[in-house]
Amino acid sequence: MEDRYPTFFTWVLWVLAALCWLVAVYFISPAGKREADRWKTIQAGIVMGLLFFGGSFLTYGSRSSDKVKADLKAANEAVAVAQRNYYEADAEYRAASGATGPSSATTYAQCVSRGIAYFREIESWPKLSDGRDARGVAAERCNRTTGAFDGLN
Repeated sequence: MEDRYPTFFTWVLWVLAALCWLVAVYFISPAGKREADRWKTIQAGIVMGLLFFGGSFLTYGSRSSDKVKADLKAANEAVAVAQRNYYEADAEYRAASGATGPSSATTYAQCVSRGIAYFREIESWPKLSDGRDARGVAAERCNRTTGAFDGLN
């Protein structure tokens, strides 16, 4: 892929061109008007230089972002493939080993509702035998792991 950024030599040529333009405008003006128009000429040169160099920076900046966008797109695709492979490998492992562990699909809300159902089933609702709130205990256990009540009911 070609390098889209200008080389140092290109920058030097641009600066020399801007200086030549300034000198040419200064010397083309009549001798009597030179002193009066000197600052206007310098200001015009500065404005033209800023427009020229600013435009070139913006152009190169916008072109360089294309490569970054392409890299990000490739990275996002690679991450999606890796995630898909991970979940497929995990499912194959669980199917082959017969592993029964906490389901990765169990959410916090599902875990808490299972905990509440469990405490109701063992008739410890709304307070446990030690006086603690059953809903709070279920929430506390589900904060640690969402599989806290998977095999109990």
